[in-house]
Amino acid sequence: MKKEFDLNEDGDFENAPTFTLFDEEKGVDAEYVLLARTVIKEQLYYALAAISDPESYVILAVKEDGEDIVFEEISDDALFDEVAQAFDELFDEEFDYDKE
Repeated sequence: MKKEFDLNEDGDFENAPTFTLFDEEKGVDAEYVLLARTVIKEQLYYALAAISDPESYVILAVKEDGEDIVFEEISDDALFDEVAQAFDELFDEEFDYDKE
């Protein structure tokens, strides 16, 4: 089954939605930019890259609380692996780094 994605295709990070998240490892707030989002098993997920480290990304479940967006970690390892694989495949297709 092909998954549907909303992708920041142009790499237009200046105009992409950004979010401030607390970095628990460093104990500070960090700015993240939306790379892509998708729905898997009726749950919305965002792939976000830290503006300070755009080479890697985090995946979070998204819930809406009124007008607010609430991010949650994915606690189920098998589900996380499924969602991560879907984003990895998307990014491998869209940003083929081997074409250099």
